Amino acid sequence: MFRTFMLGALLALLTAPAFAQDSPYPILKVGEDAAEFTPRNVINTPWYTSFAELKGDVILIKAWGKN
Repeated sequence: MFRTFMLGALLALLTAPAFAQDSPYPILKVGEDAAEFTPRNVINTPWYTSFAELKGDVILIKAWGKN
């Protein structure tokens, strides 16, 4: 039983990359610029007009809703 389980686990690990899919979203690496977008539908009006003005700052984006 243990041998069958280990063989199945090994087979799953070896075949997993064959079924992996590319991400539809671009993958960012450290040091790359993020995509520019302008915030909309905010509760409190921010003092900036785009995120480009906040370059070098830490930004926390909290989003929720239905997809």
